[in-house]
Amino acid sequence: MARPLLTFVPLLALAVLAACGSDDGSGAETTTSGLPPEESTAPPATTQSPPTTAASGTTTTPGVSTTGAPQPAPDVITEAFDGAVLVVQVGEERTLQLDSTWAWDIPVLDGPGLELTPVDYLLDPGYFEWIVTAVEPGTVHLTAVGSPNCDDAARCPPTEVAMTFAVEG
Repeated sequence: MARPLLTFVPLLALAVLAACGSDDGSGAETTTSGLPPEESTAPPATTQSPPTTAASGTTTTPGVSTTGAPQPAPDVITEAFDGAVLVVQVGEERTLQLDSTWAWDIPVLDGPGLELTPVDYLLDPGYFEWIVTAVEPGTVHLTAVGSPNCDDAARCPPTEVAMTFAVEG
């Protein structure tokens, strides 16, 4: 009699596991965690195309316009926005993160519409960071120069990143 019980318990466990995340008949949608979508702790899946390198050697990131057409500044600005015109509103803050493959000088601002505040970390997060705060309307050009932060100049040559901020009141 003990043998059929040993077979039944694993089958019962599999049935319970199979029921997790399935429709419970309540009409509420569930995720693979078994929670409704608004209670799921997993971030939504996104698909983003990787940066591509053009024949000229420049790297472009999908969704990043470097044609000079203004675009809303994202929460995190990286060197992928080199050449872009980014729009921010007075009072808004954005984060500028530049890859630690280079040792970046403090970015230079040409104009009074922005303030930069450096962010220091105890452990290297893999980037240099500044908080960019829009303080008054105007057009501000930001330029950052990075020196190689490695022993192989071919892998990480000096670089420069420049972008324009259109600060709107």
